[in-house]
Amino acid sequence: MKLSAITAILTVCLLTSCTPQIGNKNIKDSSKMQNIQKEITMEQVRNRCRSMLHKVENRDDLIKQMYDTAFKDDCLYTMYASELQEIWQIPVIEAYDDMQHNQDINSPIGMYVVFMHTEIKSSLYITQTKEHLDKIGSIFPENAFPKFFPKPMTHEIPEGLYLDFEYSAKRKNDDLIKERLDYYWRESGREIIATNSGGGAILALEFCSNLKMSPMP
Repeated sequence: MKLSAITAILTVCLLTSCTPQIGNKNIKDSSKMQNIQKEITMEQVRNRCRSMLHKVENRDDLIKQMYDTAFKDDCLYTMYASELQEIWQIPVIEAYDDMQHNQDINSPIGMYVVFMHTEIKSSLYITQTKEHLDKIGSIFPENAFPKFFPKPMTHEIPEGLYLDFEYSAKRKNDDLIKERLDYYWRESGREIIATNSGGGAILALEFCSNLKMSPMP
C-alpha cells in the first residue's frame, strides 16, 4: 500500500474517532460550568431573600413577608422549606401525594405553609391547622384582607361546584370578603389566590410563581 493511501486512512480515523471525544469532553465541562454558575446565581437570590425574612410574629407578618418575597419579588420560590421553617419558626411542609389538609400540628399562629414544586411552577400556600380551622374557620375571620393588599380581582364560584359551607364566616353586609367569590391578585406574571369555602371563609392563601394552569380567568 502506498504511503499516501495509509496517510489518508489514518486521517479519516483521527477525524471520526478522536475529534468527537474532545468535543464531548468540552460539552460536559461546559454543562458542568453552567450548573455551577446557576447554583451560584440561585444562592445570590436566596441571600437577597434571607435579608427580607425574619421570625413570624403573627398572621399579617407572615403574609407581608410572603407578599414582599413571592409576589412583589420572586426570591421566595428559590428557598428551601427546611430553612424557611427555621427562619419563620412555624411549620413549613413540602407537599406530597395524598397529603392531608389542615393537619393536626402545632403552630404559634394557628397556620402553616405548604411548599409545592412542579415542572410548571412553584407555589406556597398558607393554610390553617386543624385546631384553628375548627375553632376559627377562616384565615380572615374579620372578612377583610390585609390593608397592604391592593384591590383584588374576583371570580364567581360556578353553580354546582362542591362548596364547604361548614366553614361560613359570620358576616355583615358591608364586609369586603363575600360568599361564593374567589379572590386573586396578579403582578409581574405572579399570582395570589384566596380560596373561598363558598360561605365566605378563606381556607387557603396561595402564592404562585407564574400564571400557568391558573384556575382564575
